[in-house]
Amino acid sequence: HYVAFDELQIKKVAELVQDITGRYGISPKNIIGHSDMAPSRKIDPGAKFPWQQLYKEYGIGAWYDDADKLAFMDID
Repeated sequence: HYVAFDELQIKKVAELVQDITGRYGISPKNIIGHSDMAPSRKIDPGAKFPWQQLYKEYGIGAWYDDADKLAFMDID
């Protein structure tokens, strides 16, 4: 049921988020989706939302690198 986002949508979302975070002094790393806030009630933006791309290209959201992933998985 999830659809891919096209590049224009991604660009417009990035521009909107950058404007809002700048106006209100919100750290771009504090941007999350509805599904992150209320996973039992919300499914948007969906599994195909390009969080990694938004982080790498626009500095929006939080993303992990391989070192973070390995450190997280090495839980005793």
